[in-house]
Parts: sequence; C-alpha cells; structure tokens
Amino acid sequence: MKRTTTEWLKLIAAIIIVTAFGIAGITADSTSSGYSLGTAHFIGWFCLIVAVLAAISAILQARGVGPIIKSKNRLPLPQPDCCGGLCLIRVAGTDTAALERTIDAFIELYGKEGRPPVRPDIQRSADSLLLIFPEAGGKADIDFEIFCYWVNYICWETDGRKRDVIGWFETGAIKPDATDAVLGSRTLMVFVADNDTAGDNVCITTADGTCCLHSFRGASSLKLISPSPRRFEAMPALPTA
Repeated sequence: MKRTTTEWLKLIAAIIIVTAFGIAGITADSTSSGYSLGTAHFIGWFCLIVAVLAAISAILQARGVGPIIKSKNRLPLPQPDCCGGLCLIRVAGTDTAALERTIDAFIELYGKEGRPPVRPDIQRSADSLLLIFPEAGGKADIDFEIFCYWVNYICWETDGRKRDVIGWFETGAIKPDATDAVLGSRTLMVFVADNDTAGDNVCITTADGTCCLHSFRGASSLKLISPSPRRFEAMPALPTA
C-alpha cells in the first residue's frame, strides 16, 4: 500500500538524521566521541551510503516505480491512470446486508491510508450482486491496485469460507510500458484461484488466455502463469431499470 503523509515525514526525518550523522563522522577530526578516527570515518560513510540508498528507494516509490523484480516472467502493474471504462465486481452466494458490511469494513481499513476508497453501488443481477464503481470524467474512479484489493478482500472477508468473486476492469489507452503487450487495451478479469490458500494475491486473465499472478507481498509486479486457473468470462451486462 502507499505510504501516508505521516509515514513520508518520518522517513524524510530519518534520512536527514542519518545523513547528518554520517557527515559528522566523515568530517570528524578528534576522538572525543570515544571512537578512533578511522572507525568514526567508517561509520560516517556507512550512514551516508544508507541514507542515499533510502532516499533513492523513497524517490522510486513516490514516482510509483517500486522495486520491480527483473525476470522474464514478471511485468509491472498497469499504471493507475489506465482505467478507460466500466469496472465492476460480481459476488455470488451472499446477501446485500452481508456485502454492505464487507464494503464498510474495507473502506474503514484502507481509508486509513489517507485516501478512502470510493464506495461502489450494489445492484442485483440474477443470483448474484454487482458492485459498480462510479465514474469520474468518463472513467471509473478507481486505480487497478485498489481494484485488486477489493476483489481479494471481498473473497476472503467471510466466516471461514471463500466467496465466489470475479472483477472486470476495462483498461483504456495506457502509456507505453512493459505491460502493454500483455495486458494493455482490453478487459482484465480479476479473481482469486479456487485452490488458493495464501490469501494475499489475485489472478488476472484476459480473453486470449493470458494470465498473471499478482501477489501483494514484495514487489508490485505480475508473474505470468499458464494455464489460467479460471477461464475468462465476459463482463456481465448491467441490469436494466
């Protein structure tokens, strides 16, 4: 998840303190601290290197790059501005009241990150419930990362059993990156695999059978897997009034 403003301020303060300590050690000209001059310089350089690495990591996170694992079967997540149309989640085997409680719990949990998630509308379609995310400027007001969290949370937030949950995310004209060739300009189907027990990931598949595993641990990237644990289903039509 993204850092809150308080967390960023604490990180910046820590980097400044470590940098100052490192400079003090490098420029030391006496042994009044109890360390030998060589030891003081070593500690100073060590602190300075740590501060520089921490600053670089913070800059990359702020730019939304993150520590992407360099591997042939890993791709970065679609960028937050990739949504080009409708986004909805279908939930089977539950009632409206239970789903409302799950939505409330999700918003309360992730709202602590500084930007409360947008509340979706609930509509019934046959024997399922549809969560439809409101649009802003012609696009659903939700980024792909949060959408994946929604699908995972709704699936697992039950009394000991998984819900049958599928999400559909329409991508638009996204900026060229390593994801375009695999997941660009199409509808992504997001779900938790039936045999999954980890509880901290989702699968993402497309109409042509391309499938990726997105784990919420470690690097924010997609790992290509084959075959897809679930066949792609077309996005359901919205109920008519």
